[in-house]
Amino acid sequence: MPPYHRAFEVALDVGDDDDAPVKPQRVLRDLRELMATDDILVSDVGAHKLWVARFWEAREPKTVLLSNGFAAMGFGLPAAIAAALTVRGAKKVVAIVGDGGFLMNVGELETAKRLGNPW
Repeated sequence: MPPYHRAFEVALDVGDDDDAPVKPQRVLRDLRELMATDDILVSDVGAHKLWVARFWEAREPKTVLLSNGFAAMGFGLPAAIAAALTVRGAKKVVAIVGDGGFLMNVGELETAKRLGNPW
């Protein structure tokens, strides 16, 4: 194995320790273990989208929602709300959203609550 391959593997290593800061790979691995194969993961736009695209193991079709194309920030929260409304509690829906994407659409949570969504 060429030395640069090993360096790449080390850089992407998930890790099994509790060192700080926690690696994004570790967070995604642990989250994957907690979610069922048909649960839904939504990723907003940002550096975390790249980690999700690289490390998330999609085990079923239509279980990972990403904003590709123009990669519009603010996709995550409304997409997660829509997914939750679609599955109606039959599956978990997890959104990975940064502060910017969340603040762009935080009003969606108020609307969902006011309309009495059961999730």
